[in-house]
Amino acid sequence: MLTGTIFVTSDPQVIYNRPLDNSVMVVNLDEDRKLSELIPNAIEGVILLPPVDAKIAEVDGDEAKYNSIYLAYLYNQQDFMSAIIAFLYKGGNLMIYLPDEYNYTKQKLCEFIFQIYGIHIGDLQNPNNNQCYYNLKCIPFWLNILFKRDLITWLDWVRKMPLDAYDQRGILGGDPIAFNKAVELMNPYTDTYENKVEELKLYHKKVHENPKLIPAIRGI
Repeated sequence: MLTGTIFVTSDPQVIYNRPLDNSVMVVNLDEDRKLSELIPNAIEGVILLPPVDAKIAEVDGDEAKYNSIYLAYLYNQQDFMSAIIAFLYKGGNLMIYLPDEYNYTKQKLCEFIFQIYGIHIGDLQNPNNNQCYYNLKCIPFWLNILFKRDLITWLDWVRKMPLDAYDQRGILGGDPIAFNKAVELMNPYTDTYENKVEELKLYHKKVHENPKLIPAIRGI
């Protein structure tokens, strides 16, 4: 579902030598922001760096505390991550820049983003870990993030949601907010909420059999 690529590098020359056609977007995680002076269209991504409490834990040598704080912090950065996911969803290519002195942070950032968001960032400085790939089990999570932020339509959400993406409550995608939003926007020809839910589920099943199927909707 995510068709773009995402890599991280500590080599500024890799950034400077990127294509000039804007096919590669740069995300700058250097707190000095020197790179942004040379790359005007670089996105500032320092929000992804560990918070002060995590840095203190790192200095104290408390890796467990560092991991706990940083992991929770990154999970809460869904607004920024939704922009990254949307860019990758549209086929965009991202290059994250982190200077050498952030090597430990880079390792943890890549580890946690894969753990939380299912996005494996290829490290261009590590030949054993330089591949970009995605955990497809996270497709419902990506779709919910994009849909709740109006970055995709409800039709995209339903059509791309895997057939087995129901949780134990019977909620498609496992997110009640996204699910209810889809039911509301579909607005099928039926009166009760329960029947609307069934119409959405039925359409979800049928659209996997026929991707061109158009739902019967009442309209707003």
